[in-house]
Amino acid sequence: MSPVAEISGFNLHRESGSDNAAKISDAGSADFKYQPALDGLRAIAVLFVMGFHSSGPIGNIIAKVGGWVGVDIFFVISGFLITSVLMHEKAKNGFVDLKSFYLRRMLRLMPAYYAFLACTAIFNPTHCSHIGAAIGIALVYLSNYDLVMGWNHISGSGTDITWSLALEEQFYLVWPTILNRLSKHLFKITIGSIIACELWKVWLLTHGISWSYLEAAFDTKVDTLMFGALGAVAFFQPQSRAWLNRFFSKQFVSLALFALLLVYVRAIGHPSGPMSVFNQIIYWDFRLPGFAALTTALLLSLCVQPRSFISSVLSHWIFTWLGKLSYSIYLWHGLSFLLLVSMLKYPLEKWQLEIAGYLTAIGFAFLSYELIEKPFLKMKSKLGKN
Repeated sequence: MSPVAEISGFNLHRESGSDNAAKISDAGSADFKYQPALDGLRAIAVLFVMGFHSSGPIGNIIAKVGGWVGVDIFFVISGFLITSVLMHEKAKNGFVDLKSFYLRRMLRLMPAYYAFLACTAIFNPTHCSHIGAAIGIALVYLSNYDLVMGWNHISGSGTDITWSLALEEQFYLVWPTILNRLSKHLFKITIGSIIACELWKVWLLTHGISWSYLEAAFDTKVDTLMFGALGAVAFFQPQSRAWLNRFFSKQFVSLALFALLLVYVRAIGHPSGPMSVFNQIIYWDFRLPGFAALTTALLLSLCVQPRSFISSVLSHWIFTWLGKLSYSIYLWHGLSFLLLVSMLKYPLEKWQLEIAGYLTAIGFAFLSYELIEKPFLKMKSKLGKN
């Protein structure tokens, strides 16, 4: 089973994106404060993903083949922000209104998602013979298990990227209820979940599991989301918050973490090549969790030091604008690349094709945001903040 659909220079590996409002709460505060640097970090993540999928010289400069871990940045941010919102609501009201939470998530995510699936079904850019089955599986957010179970409907259909959106939906199904009922034990739950996930991956690797399973299954990828959730729990609790304030108070910390993240992405490689079991364990149980931990640390440093140099850079309007569009960009970039290639009448250099692909994807995303998402966001804003 190949997770790649290579079309005229663009390779469409499965990666992720999702969007939550880049807002966090001060412990004990009544309101959420917008953190523009988190939108900027989301922009960096989607640039990694687009660079990886483009297979062009610019993407190679940005991240080499490591750009696929832009999905992990999205997962960490999602785990952090959703947990922050839920903890704030729990502290304020004594409970989480699950009905309202799910309605807000539906209004935020589903309109553009279903529009994307409709366009993919209509245009069928990869000329997939089983496009109906692929769309059906994506509609019910089971794309990741199509890949994991080897059903082979999603790969090469143009809906490849929906695996990560399915995984996040599965996270939304279970995590709010756990947090609502066991809010006093969140440190233990988040840390325990991460440890259990790493041990489970070791067991699977020693029994010959494929890298595709480790990449896409909820039970082997939930650790990345839980790193973000752990960061939110630490940031919310007064004692750990005080420690975080001291640890991240120096300006150079966020700069060092951001530089390390850039180096990490370029060096991490892709897991699809041949590796011994030992090297697979190192990759999946140390290198990737290490990247999630690093991303969580960077995210916390941006929240603690919103006026640091890196926070200021990531808060620049171009990054925050791209960050706000990142969910849309992630949804539409693969289809945009494919449609661009199919409509080109004149040959382009690879770097020209890559730039054209980026601009086309951003254009599609902007239209999606303005025409499809904004009306539903207005409805969502009346219901709450996540």
